[in-house]
Amino acid sequence: MSGMDTEGTVMGDHRFGHEDTANDRWIGAMLDSARRGDAAGADARVDRAVRAIRAERASLAPRTPRLAWWRAPVAAAASIAVIAGAALLFNPQPASASALLQAARAAEQAAGERRYMLQLAFPPHPGQGAASAPRATGTLDVRDPRHVRLDLRFSDGRTMTRAIDGDVAWTVGPEGGVMRVPADAPWPRFIETPEGDLLADRLDVLLADVAANYRIERCDAGGEMRVCATRLDDGFRGADRIELTLDPGSKHVRRAEFTFPAPAPRAGGPGGHVGPRPGPQTMVIERADLGPGGLGADRFVPPSEPVRMAPAGRDGQPFGRDRGHGGPPPFEGGAGPDGPPPFGPPPRD
Repeated sequence: MSGMDTEGTVMGDHRFGHEDTANDRWIGAMLDSARRGDAAGADARVDRAVRAIRAERASLAPRTPRLAWWRAPVAAAASIAVIAGAALLFNPQPASASALLQAARAAEQAAGERRYMLQLAFPPHPGQGAASAPRATGTLDVRDPRHVRLDLRFSDGRTMTRAIDGDVAWTVGPEGGVMRVPADAPWPRFIETPEGDLLADRLDVLLADVAANYRIERCDAGGEMRVCATRLDDGFRGADRIELTLDPGSKHVRRAEFTFPAPAPRAGGPGGHVGPRPGPQTMVIERADLGPGGLGADRFVPPSEPVRMAPAGRDGQPFGRDRGHGGPPPFEGGAGPDGPPPFGPPPRD
């Protein structure tokens, strides 16, 4: 490097010792243009500058970072949120009553054969005590909406059957006669028995009624998954309270308990009644296991006996339209030309 300083001194081959390092060269270059005095003075100034630089570097040694005071609560809250999310992920909250009811209905609508055992308790007859009140047991077999069969046996020995096999609906009354019923709908909501009108719809349809007309809530007890339903509208014809016990895995209904309102007094002329006939006070439905053979191919086929058509009602229409949809009042007579068929109205409209 060559040049001339501010005092005219030629900087030919003369070099200072401090220029042997990069820092010294840089500082020397900055001082060359403003240097005053001799070389010793320049060296002293350079040494002071180098010491100052080294002291500054030492003061910039790495330090352990510290969180600001406001960052600690935020970090703690974030940690709690992560832990809570993990707890919800691995321990999900119980399903709501509505979700369980929807799942149960979907399970009961699924294809497949199933059998339910029925237990019915009717109000006592006038002048009789509760101990002599009529009771009934039975089975409800379902393959699909067009293949349903209900069999009942009353405590006095009478038996009844109501079934539909595709487009053929039929009944067998206490006298053993097979009667064809107009199959204008898959299955009735209520059917008539000698002890009163019986809520006999398929379970998946009954669950739809629960969703639309009842207040529902979880009522688990004894380690069992349960849904309880209370009727909201007194004008809706159905049970006052329903308790469902569900299978935790499949959500099938294991048990359904129906509690019906007490029968109200009915007014009517001689030999007739106005309003629906009282049904059972309680009804219990329990799912039963089917054997390896299932229900059998001919379970819903009517018996091969003489068949007679159900007589028309007094208004000329087929007797006993669905009791839940404004059908004619029941007759007091027995089966025959002037009386109702022995078991149940035809399917609903």
